[in-house]
Amino acid sequence: MGDPVLSNKGLGEIDITEVFSPLLLENKRYKVYYGGRGGGKSVAFAIAILIRCIQEKTQVLCTREFQNSIQDSVHRTFTKWIDIMGVSSHFEIQNNVIKCFNGSVISFQGLKRNITSIKSMEGIDICWCEEAENISAESWEILIPTIRQENSQIWISFNPRREDDPTYEMFVLNPPKDIILRKVCWQDNPFFPNVLDQERLACKERYPNKYRWIWDGECQQGDDDALWKHQDFVRVDGSGSIKEIIERYGIWYIAIGVDPAVSYSERSDSTGIVVAGIGRDNPIYVLADLTIHTEVNEWIHLLHNTYARYGADIILAEKNQGGDLIQNNLKHISRHFKYEGVTASKDKISRANEITFLYEEGLVKHVGELTELEYEMCTYTGGKNEKSPDRLDALVHVLKYLSAKIHRGNVKLIPSKPQDTVGNRMFGKNSVW
Repeated sequence: MGDPVLSNKGLGEIDITEVFSPLLLENKRYKVYYGGRGGGKSVAFAIAILIRCIQEKTQVLCTREFQNSIQDSVHRTFTKWIDIMGVSSHFEIQNNVIKCFNGSVISFQGLKRNITSIKSMEGIDICWCEEAENISAESWEILIPTIRQENSQIWISFNPRREDDPTYEMFVLNPPKDIILRKVCWQDNPFFPNVLDQERLACKERYPNKYRWIWDGECQQGDDDALWKHQDFVRVDGSGSIKEIIERYGIWYIAIGVDPAVSYSERSDSTGIVVAGIGRDNPIYVLADLTIHTEVNEWIHLLHNTYARYGADIILAEKNQGGDLIQNNLKHISRHFKYEGVTASKDKISRANEITFLYEEGLVKHVGELTELEYEMCTYTGGKNEKSPDRLDALVHVLKYLSAKIHRGNVKLIPSKPQDTVGNRMFGKNSVW
């Protein structure tokens, strides 16, 4: 991401660009910055907090909905900019907290699993809510009254996703009175780097609809002719390790759907890779969308590692679209995998239509955030000039296969101890993590 500040090592020479100056200069309860990729929101927030912590004793809580480890937080951003700003002598950087010489403290917590402990916190001057598009209404209801120190502020940064997300509804559509509200995108960042600009231009050419969401900071818009709407998705908690997620939902049979790209160029299709499994009482859980735009050998290695990490039972791909490519390449890496070719005799939209009933009946649950997959599902209509729906194709392969398995009863019944089937297969001596 480009640097939204001028940095010449000395604290007195750090100038935050004008759009972010209210972070330090205005006393408002809520300071909300939202918009597309490349606007520099996270870096500007971190720098403003560091300046505030040096200038006066400040207790800062940095939070997000899901934080499985400190690596998921903005701890790394603070560490980087402490060094760039030349203020390392002012701070003691610890594993889970950053302390300033004057008593300022920057701490990091996830909301989903720590909301009770956060509720009991006192003395928070600034609460920074990062990736706030993921924060639930329940978390907001508990967090806001928790930040109750006199003149305390809640700083919010996020990339919009849907208009009905709680964060967007609360702070953009129906903002409180005591608020600084700014939309910031790549155009507002004078330090927007060339490498990101190349990505932006490629996205604009290949995916114009997605471009408006990713780069222009607009909410995702579904298409009236698409098979799905955003409200069709049932989303469940995706926090924790792969092992924890599998045990949480009793997942005992896992398949990987692949829509392979047989060539690679800037204009070529991506390789769709979607992981899903059958859980306790037979719902299907979509576990991951690992779709990637890269060379064949790169996505083959990703597929192999994914098969090992999830302890998958099978890989599925179209017979007439790269199936042999997958088999032949994987055999050079490992012979310990199972592959089955899928026959696709209908057009893409007709094939996708065959799995809509699974969503209508509530038989499919999305684990965590599958934003780009859901976007593709809600915008693809089968139009003549539309790009190939790589994620959706991979999803169709895996959901059709798993639903057929359930219908035929062609998988063994779930044991009383799910870990007996996945324990040795996934987490024993031969597992890959």
